[in-house]
Amino acid sequence: MAASLVRTDELDRQFLQCALCIDRLQKPKVLPCQHSFCQGCLKLWAARCDDLTLSCPVCRTEYTLNENGVEGLPDNFFVKSIIDFINRKRRVSSVATPCHGCDQEAAHYCHDCAELLCIDCAGAHRRLRLTRNHRLTTVDEYKTSGMVVRLETINKAVTSCGTHGKDVTLYCETCDMPICSQCTSTTHRRPSHVHRKLKDAAKVRRVLLNQLVDRAQRKVDELRECVSAMRETNRQLQIRRGHVEAQIKQRKETILELLDCYEQDTLAELEQEYQNRRSAMEAEIEDVQHVLDKTIGVCNVTENLMKEGDDASLLFINQETTRKLEEAISVDINCQIDENGHIGFTVPDANPGRVATFGNIQRHSASATRSSIKTESSPPQAVKIGEDIRVILGTRDAAGEEVSEGGANVSAKLWAPTGEVGLARVMDRNDGNYDILFRPNIEGRHKLVVSVFGRQISQSPFEINVEQTERHVIAFGNPDLEGNSQGSILRLREPWGVAVSRSKEIILIADTGNSTIRIFDLDGNYQRQLNFPNFMCKFEPVDLALTEDENNLVVTDHSNCQVMLCNLDGQLIRLFGMAQLCRPAGVAINSIGYVFVADHEANCIRVFDSEGMFINSIGRGGNGNGEFNGPIAVTVNSKDELLVSDRENHRIQILDPDGEYLAEVSSRHSGESELKYPTGIAVDDDDNIVVCNDWNNRVLMFRSDGSFIKRIDCDSDGLMYPNGVAVIEDGKVAVVDYGNDSVRIFKNV
Repeated sequence: MAASLVRTDELDRQFLQCALCIDRLQKPKVLPCQHSFCQGCLKLWAARCDDLTLSCPVCRTEYTLNENGVEGLPDNFFVKSIIDFINRKRRVSSVATPCHGCDQEAAHYCHDCAELLCIDCAGAHRRLRLTRNHRLTTVDEYKTSGMVVRLETINKAVTSCGTHGKDVTLYCETCDMPICSQCTSTTHRRPSHVHRKLKDAAKVRRVLLNQLVDRAQRKVDELRECVSAMRETNRQLQIRRGHVEAQIKQRKETILELLDCYEQDTLAELEQEYQNRRSAMEAEIEDVQHVLDKTIGVCNVTENLMKEGDDASLLFINQETTRKLEEAISVDINCQIDENGHIGFTVPDANPGRVATFGNIQRHSASATRSSIKTESSPPQAVKIGEDIRVILGTRDAAGEEVSEGGANVSAKLWAPTGEVGLARVMDRNDGNYDILFRPNIEGRHKLVVSVFGRQISQSPFEINVEQTERHVIAFGNPDLEGNSQGSILRLREPWGVAVSRSKEIILIADTGNSTIRIFDLDGNYQRQLNFPNFMCKFEPVDLALTEDENNLVVTDHSNCQVMLCNLDGQLIRLFGMAQLCRPAGVAINSIGYVFVADHEANCIRVFDSEGMFINSIGRGGNGNGEFNGPIAVTVNSKDELLVSDRENHRIQILDPDGEYLAEVSSRHSGESELKYPTGIAVDDDDNIVVCNDWNNRVLMFRSDGSFIKRIDCDSDGLMYPNGVAVIEDGKVAVVDYGNDSVRIFKNV
């Protein structure tokens, strides 16, 4: 017979408390009435009773103690074993385990993926179609899954009568305790005591306890989430406290080591910088002052001569006076001041040493009169309200040479027609160039003023005309959704991928929940569908991509772990990838026909040629460059570079045509540009990146260099888990709204 097992989640703390001290039982002793108390508490209670007579503090039943007193009472091995088990469980649970997807503390364990997950990652795990049916348990359950209380080792202590030593076979309902047959003729006599067979009483009690357990189980998930959240908060608090404490101590040690030499060295550096520049300025001032004094003197002498002198005197010195005046006039003085008068003091954060600890004297060579906005990024003369505008300022020194370092004091202001002044955002590239970003929000003529060290550049101000923009959203696929296209009466079910044929003017949707591919026109009107009913498992399309001629369609089939090639009439051409794929998700095709499939479970990208022959795999599991954690979507840009939506690493990775890492797009800070759990991805004609952000239900646009452009949707659109995205044409984007079972087309984005 299998041993009976009890898990810790089934134990209620109230059964482990002493009724006298209301605390955890210590050296538990059990009375014949089956009530348990701490040994120390019973000794204090027995001292109040007469001689060797002991009255139970709960039921008041009196018992006669033997010569050993309270210590002679039997130990409650059952309770003692449970307490020991809980203590062991707590020791195991106290060891923090990191999440496999990020650096937070794990709160759940996925038995299907064999991965530990934090609260955030577990929530995303449950939302994702590919993983939402996985079996998740708490970390405590996972860690203590092998820790059980074995009842057969302790049953012996509770199956015999404490008074007569015989096996208990009856149950006294009056006293609520098991008894032996001899007890019925002593302390549990009928009719004042009601007896039942032990088996029958246990059966009734099991029904009652099952009902109570069912009621209590309803709160288990809520309590687990609460505990997990509290533990995560406590862990973050502990981490931040340790981090700040380490920073304080490190800063203290660095300052103590460098304090003696800092002041002298830095003041000497300041004095040297000041003297060098002061000497140059004073020499220049002296030269100009000399010319100024000479010119003033010649002017004064000539004016006096003309007022006070006679004609003979005037004509006598006419030649000399005329020569000096002409010399004064002909002196070429450069009144443009290239010296900006800036002496700065910076305090970097990174490298150790005197400069990083205390800062250093800074001299910057950027000149406002020489700096200018780069031609390729000149401010447009007309923009739309809410459009993000970026211009690039290139700084130059007094000689007109490009400055190659950052750190200049660059500011930009946008003057609205109403007179309001807004600060534009300036981002230092640390190479002498500065991105200036702004977004006008009212109509009319604006002025952009750009300054370097408080002085306007020569081109400033720039005039920009801001116009109203028309934004239109079409929704289709869900008849109940407001704004649904009139031509679409069917309902999509858990749609995922999307592809657009510009030549045929159609939109293809992977209707995953309905096991079909739907085809609509560019206005959302339903055209037809492609069905494939003869596979081994139910057809479950996830993502799709059109070949270069837009005549054939490549589809990833999740259930059958395969890739399908068919034409737009639904005729199957070939199947491939069954031997290599674990969980196919996103798919893309480059200019030479290579097919790239994101294998979500294998954490890599599988590569096939145009005939479906396997070539190689790109990447592996991890969070380094070229490593993936749950890749879910792929696309290619005009350079045949591969862009991968690295979901669990919260980034977009960019790889060259050979699969080598180039760069990544990521944004962890809060705000519109936050990128967390990205899903669908696409590029427009300018290689700008459009990506669905599953975490906060947004669709974002980034430049190819990773800088944020704008958010395409808005809160009023009410997207819910956007998964697929495709660019129809300039200013028009199709987004699969997975949570709302619909597709949205955003125009004039």
